[in-house]
This record gives sequence, C-alpha cells and structure tokens, in this order.
Amino acid sequence: MERAALLPIEHGRTARQVGSRWLQSDRYTTSAGGWVALYADITAVKHAEQALRASEPRLQTIFENAPMGIFLADPQGEVSFHKLVYQQITSPAQGGDND
Repeated sequence: MERAALLPIEHGRTARQVGSRWLQSDRYTTSAGGWVALYADITAVKHAEQALRASEPRLQTIFENAPMGIFLADPQGEVSFHKLVYQQITSPAQGGDND
C-alpha cells in the first residue's frame, strides 16, 4: 500500500456564537485544491473564559488588600509579581542593629 504524500496546507480558524452555543471551525485548504473543515462545540471553553474574566476583579481586590506578603512564581521558581508587603518581609532590614 502506497502512502499519500503530505501536501502544504493553508489553515483558517474562526469561532462564532450560534444561538446559545459557540462553534469553532477550522478550514484547511490543500495545494491540490481540496479542503477539509472541522467543527467543534467550544461552549464549555467560552463559559470557562467568561468565569475567569469575572473572577479576576475579585482576585485583584483580595491581592491588593491582603495584609500578608503574596507573590506569583513560575514553575522554575522565578517571582513574576509580588506585593510590596512581600518585598518588605523578604528584604534585609535597612540600617538598624546587625544582631
């Protein structure tokens, strides 16, 4: 059995709301003039994105008003963001006793 040769393709992706559902369509056009279209229901993804956007202001309020040091770090341990309180807690004391 002979394998089909891979052909270069062009790709296009769109997402649109149809009633209460969200559909994502991917369109692939081959250099031979053919095409393939794939459709996926991404309603759950859109609802999760909406919930995340809605929770961001609450998280920001907690972050800004918490009396403790808070920081965000990546998986390698690099701190990407921190509150001033965190910096005050973790920085060596300026001046004062050396005890």
